[in-house]
Amino acid sequence: MNLRDVGWPPRLQRALQNPSTDRDPWSARVAGALISGYLWVAFTDAIATTSLAVGGLVPAITGAAIGGLLACVLLFLGPSLQGLQTRQPLMVVASAAFGIRGSALVPGLLLGLVQMTWFAVAVHYAVEFNLRGLLAAGLINPRDLRAGPIGSPITQSTVYAATAMLWAVSAALVSTRFIRWIAALMIVYPIFIALSYAGAMVWSIPGLPSYRDAAADPINAARLATGPAFWGMVQYVFGFSAIVSSQAVNWGATLNRESDVRKAGAVGVGLASTIIATIALLIVAGSIGRDAMDQGSEAGANSNDLLLANPDAAELAPPLVPFPRNPEAYRLGTVLESRIGGILGGIALIVLGLGSLASAVYAAYAYSNRLESIRKRPRRWAWGVVGAVVAYPLMVTGLAANVPLVIDLTAGMVAPMLGVLTAAWLRHRTSWPGPAPGICFDAMIAWGAGSIVGLLPVLARVVPMAAAVRWLPMALLAYLVAIAIMTGSDVIRSLGKRSAT
Repeated sequence: MNLRDVGWPPRLQRALQNPSTDRDPWSARVAGALISGYLWVAFTDAIATTSLAVGGLVPAITGAAIGGLLACVLLFLGPSLQGLQTRQPLMVVASAAFGIRGSALVPGLLLGLVQMTWFAVAVHYAVEFNLRGLLAAGLINPRDLRAGPIGSPITQSTVYAATAMLWAVSAALVSTRFIRWIAALMIVYPIFIALSYAGAMVWSIPGLPSYRDAAADPINAARLATGPAFWGMVQYVFGFSAIVSSQAVNWGATLNRESDVRKAGAVGVGLASTIIATIALLIVAGSIGRDAMDQGSEAGANSNDLLLANPDAAELAPPLVPFPRNPEAYRLGTVLESRIGGILGGIALIVLGLGSLASAVYAAYAYSNRLESIRKRPRRWAWGVVGAVVAYPLMVTGLAANVPLVIDLTAGMVAPMLGVLTAAWLRHRTSWPGPAPGICFDAMIAWGAGSIVGLLPVLARVVPMAAAVRWLPMALLAYLVAIAIMTGSDVIRSLGKRSAT
């Protein structure tokens, strides 16, 4: 095939003609990068709001384990094995599934927008956790943040707005020149992040025996359910893992052999997501238990924190749609700031916040690089700044702080994309066919139909009749829908060939 004849961009021609020569064992870089993704505070901060605030500890931990296992088997293995088979990056591999023109949209433009969204999340957590850390340590006046009660949002303050813009533009510019320095630093820095979680865990352990699941609470048992907590956690872990696994093809291209892919997926996705999610859940549960120990009962410990988010509507709630408790009371940041507090809580917040700043640099590098590959002008540094400006409204409006919503939105489109890539790998396990010209409509239809299913939880937040969908693992269903459509198209194509002969 003449690459110029099918309109392959020069940059992608070079990628196809120069396959990856890196060969690393699974433990060298890939496993560390995957584990660092789950250590990111964006994963752990709001994880209890979709589980403990809805049902209880046991279904939440079980859901995290199932979500991590499914993510390893479904999201990571197929695309990474395709990268191992082809030794090509994602932009080349996707051209076989979606077509040369189609891959510019999916995953090209799609992942650029997704990474831009998570860039906003990363900058938000970097700014908020650093400001909250200074506030907890008594190094900043609460009036400067216009912060009300503990856990109240600071995204409307002038200090937050100015800092977010400065850090967003700085992270975008740093990503163009100093990404290797940041990568070298992040080889060591996750140790301090892990120590922050470990310290919070040690502090919370004495309160775990006093924590009571919602299902055991006679007051709230009728309002809260274990089923939504379990499925909500599957959606949370599986959806976040879809974002982490969006680079699985690139990682698979650098590994030595198939066993390295399996080990990297098992340790870096399956075990890492389950263990880190469990630690975050135990920290929140233990902190609530410590309040119960101090006050004599969980309900009396922090009654304002444990109120339902919409108590007036609780009487009208259908049996399968719970009204969660105040989510701010179940955030990891609230535990570090208000329950641990002081210098120790402030240090932990700052350590986690600075780690999120590194994630912002990675995201800026990813989306600017991807957008430049689609359109050469402006230059990559300019694309980084443009992305920072576009992402800024997500920060100041508080949308970047709503991680469950961001997961539902982005994973709803990324999971079916990974489903299409997995189906393409199953279709061509023996030999990779190379780039397909134009647009592969079966792949685009599969991705589109899967995305419609995956985005239902976002719709459920504004349409009361679809509220139950919010507590279901729709990202998983979106992935399965995409694979089912791709498999169906293969069957139809095979039957057509047989009838023609």
